[in-house]
Amino acid sequence: MKNKRGEKGFLFLELVVGIAILAVGITLVIQAFSSTARAHAVSRDMVKAVFLMEDKIQELEFREQHGFIGQEPLEAAGTTGRFAWRYAFAPVRDTDFYLCNLSVAWKEYRRNDSFTVNTYFSAGAG
Repeated sequence: MKNKRGEKGFLFLELVVGIAILAVGITLVIQAFSSTARAHAVSRDMVKAVFLMEDKIQELEFREQHGFIGQEPLEAAGTTGRFAWRYAFAPVRDTDFYLCNLSVAWKEYRRNDSFTVNTYFSAGAG
């Protein structure tokens, strides 16, 4: 673009508008990276919680196969890293089964998350 003197260049207003558009674009890219990092952290925690829950279920299945369900405390709780786990057994009336409520909970910043599973275990040896 030529100005009144015939010189090529940008007007000050064009420069300001260009910088503003660039600033908005950079801000949006930074926010996208930030959102992606948070989503990754949440999914990483969920995967770890699911693996911990699977580990506890396998531990309880092992106890079921060896006839320990019903002979041990009906409730237990503990922590593994940032994750707290808890299970509680309740006998099912007129059967040799126990209803097990297993939960895994964790806190990330101000947010509390948890998974809960209900399943049945037999009190008799498998």
